[in-house]
Amino acid sequence: MTAQRLNVTPIDVGYLGVRGAGAAFAVSPGAAADATVLVETGPAVCLANLDAGLRSVRIAPEAIRHVLVTHVHLDHAGAAGHFAARGAHVWVHPRGARHLIDPERLVAVTRAVHGSRFELEYGMPMPIAASQVHAVGDGDRVMEAFDAQAIATPGHAKHHHAWVMRDAVRAHVFTGDVTGILLPQGTAATRFLAVPMPPSDMDAVAWRASIDRLEALVDAEEGGGRTVTLWLTHGGAASNARAHLRELRERLDEEHALCESLCREGLVPDGMPGPAAIDRYSAWLWPRADAAGVRPEDRAAFLGAAFMRMNLAGVAQEIAR
Repeated sequence: MTAQRLNVTPIDVGYLGVRGAGAAFAVSPGAAADATVLVETGPAVCLANLDAGLRSVRIAPEAIRHVLVTHVHLDHAGAAGHFAARGAHVWVHPRGARHLIDPERLVAVTRAVHGSRFELEYGMPMPIAASQVHAVGDGDRVMEAFDAQAIATPGHAKHHHAWVMRDAVRAHVFTGDVTGILLPQGTAATRFLAVPMPPSDMDAVAWRASIDRLEALVDAEEGGGRTVTLWLTHGGAASNARAHLRELRERLDEEHALCESLCREGLVPDGMPGPAAIDRYSAWLWPRADAAGVRPEDRAAFLGAAFMRMNLAGVAQEIAR
């Protein structure tokens, strides 16, 4: 725990061209301009947006000395190599370290899932020198001045960490994708929570255990007198951590059950969702999003056919294991 109050500054990276679709978080023990730590980087294609966002709050991109990533999917860590090229060190789950050093397989898998959208939405990551990549185990603490602790939270990906930074009064938990995606505020008072279940690591049992662990973390932090904020890479802050985790568990259970049912009906042969599966999925998902006030343009960007194909393929691979 740092003695100084931590300041977290979200920087919108312009992911998908949609405000609120993706963020990086500059962390400092004081004014934003003092930040030397960045949690998440967004994809390489969004680097110019991230640099501009940092400069807009008087943070020089070259001043970032440490980058923490929750996992190596390219919408979270795709620009990490660019910061490493400026001298930053990158902290990551042990399973993810080799993919930052040599991103070739990661790029191939991402292209296989997203096809022609790769260049537009992700862009090419830069490999990082092994001396600048630091594998961090579950529970390990790094960077004494910030006391950043890695918490293994598999489910969305095997190589997934939540990062916790504490001061005397608050615990900031950077949750990557394990706490889902909050869509931009629409016409309703509440926001819609989406659950990304990609191939090849999707594991609902592990994900539920990660939710259990995060709930226990919230209990411990609040018991120690700190308020807890969950910082979602896609969606921003969830200040009511308990309520968010309850909703997440419900959404994971219901969406996973639907995808599993469609797979077991034979509508996702060989992990490839057919038109009937997409039709059934959209007939179930989109009315729920509409009822939550999601704007049509945001529904298309976040919950379109690509999202549904990803989730169906992820669950299909999970069943096949």
